[in-house]
Amino acid sequence: MIEELLNHLLIGVYALNVSFLLLMGIHAYLACYQFLRARKTRQNLGFPLFSDPPSVLVQLPIYNEHSSIEQLLDSVNQLDYQADRLRVQILDDSDDETSHVVDEYLKTRALKFQFSHVRRSIRTGFKAGALKAGLELDPSAMIAIFDADFRPGRDFVLKAVSRLIQDPDLGLIQGRWEYINAGASFWTRFQAVGMDGHFAIEQPARAWNGYFMNFNGTAGVWRRQAIEEAGNWEGDTLTEDLDLSYRAQLAGWKLDYALDLPCPSEIPESIFAFKSQQFRWAKGSIQTLIKLFPRILKSSATLMQKVEAGFHLTHYLIHPLLVLNFLIGCYILFHPELLLQFPLEYFFVFILFASTGPSMLYQLSQKALNKEVPGGIFFYILMIALGCGMAWNNTRAVWQAITGVDSPFVRTPKAGNLKRKYLPTRNLQFLVELSLAGVGIIALLNATTGFYFLVPFLVLYTMGFLMISIGSFTEWISALDFGNSLTRSLSEN
Repeated sequence: MIEELLNHLLIGVYALNVSFLLLMGIHAYLACYQFLRARKTRQNLGFPLFSDPPSVLVQLPIYNEHSSIEQLLDSVNQLDYQADRLRVQILDDSDDETSHVVDEYLKTRALKFQFSHVRRSIRTGFKAGALKAGLELDPSAMIAIFDADFRPGRDFVLKAVSRLIQDPDLGLIQGRWEYINAGASFWTRFQAVGMDGHFAIEQPARAWNGYFMNFNGTAGVWRRQAIEEAGNWEGDTLTEDLDLSYRAQLAGWKLDYALDLPCPSEIPESIFAFKSQQFRWAKGSIQTLIKLFPRILKSSATLMQKVEAGFHLTHYLIHPLLVLNFLIGCYILFHPELLLQFPLEYFFVFILFASTGPSMLYQLSQKALNKEVPGGIFFYILMIALGCGMAWNNTRAVWQAITGVDSPFVRTPKAGNLKRKYLPTRNLQFLVELSLAGVGIIALLNATTGFYFLVPFLVLYTMGFLMISIGSFTEWISALDFGNSLTRSLSEN
């Protein structure tokens, strides 16, 4: 009796999970449609000229960026803008030699603009705190923000400001990220295509159709008034950019996305660095959901705007559902009698439909950017597998956000000019991923021919967990100081 109740409960949970994943898949199809529909009206928007440039403050929030900071400063120093109307603020919270590198740069280089090196004794609020502290030191009307691994083109700020001047109700122009190291490995190529899906399809689909969109934390220009009327930067989530974006739009400001305003950046080449970045984004997104979604529901936004905001902010909930579905799928393989009691094959038709939605979105993003992906459909299948492999990492982040576990803002290490390579924080969570892969392998070996509709999905999950865990393990043992790495990892776990 108890086992029967448990089986019914598991199938019920499975059905609910599949329903949510199906909605997310439909949402991916809808984003493609919304992008294609709105693109027609945006193709000739252009960047209007202006004669009286407003004051611009370029903020560069950095923390231990020895390998990247000089390249960033070079890019900013070459911006096309009236010299007496643009100031640069280096918000430096570093505790390594980065500060010395900045000082030497400012002393020895011919500077086109006025640079100020702002140091704080305590990293209160982390990046959000640094940006807020910087605003108190400068009254400029427009605020451009670039992280250490970004290389804005000469006309980036000029073009962004022109759009802001054109529309006084516009609070932000977000540029499109490009990647200088996308071809470094299969791993970076996988990330680049995934990010293109966001920057080439999802962001324009939201912005150009009047839905809530988000600032991506860098490569964007804000109107100062929008920041202030939104309540300024707050450091109570790990995604201060997403948080401020929604608060600004709730305060009545419009945010826009410029597909035609690219900014080169660097993709993490380390699996641990990518995991850390994804963990921060996943946890911060759910923190923002908890913080702001009640306000969104009570706001004057339209029903469709609220629905889209719900899809946007709950995106990372996919990952704990993927882990649950994987485990329940393995359980089904060990209990074939469930196939006689429930029409489970229909669930997997829905899962197939849901999983092809993101694949179509990724393919459309490459077409929109005139890119080609080696391997075609096999590459996208592998992307789905790797996405499933990240499920445990992001599930931990979601759980911490829901349970209120505090964690610091952990920067993503950048390779930069490789004079010094920052190492990402390593931990032993890959052992859980390896265990999940082992569970999948055992379950698949137990499968019979009657599970033809379930096996392919579990193969994708198992492949993903196996690739992520093996890649993580390889990086973990490659640490030069193996003993200290082991001690640190054990203490962090």
